[in-house]
Amino acid sequence: MQGTLPKLERTRLTPEETGLPMLVTLIDPLTATNTPPFLLFRNAAGEDAALPILSDAPADSCAEADIQSLKQWVALNKQAILRYWNDEIWEDKLIKSLRPLK
Repeated sequence: MQGTLPKLERTRLTPEETGLPMLVTLIDPLTATNTPPFLLFRNAAGEDAALPILSDAPADSCAEADIQSLKQWVALNKQAILRYWNDEIWEDKLIKSLRPLK
């Protein structure tokens, strides 16, 4: 997934909202049709990287500690993310539903 991604609507989540040490971006499912849900984030080198939500596929070029933190956060919030992805809830409800890592 590394490289230039098409123009997609995004929900940007700050470290304060996620408890992660990086900005995380959820892609709007309506603009990413036929794509499994994934997160975008900026790795330590300042490059955009992606992490699939529904598989154990590796994230693009990032530190193992970042991958583990992202996976923990996804596991904690997987139901809310999938409800958003499946168009069951809107962005505002998603953001209220998300729990930060402690």
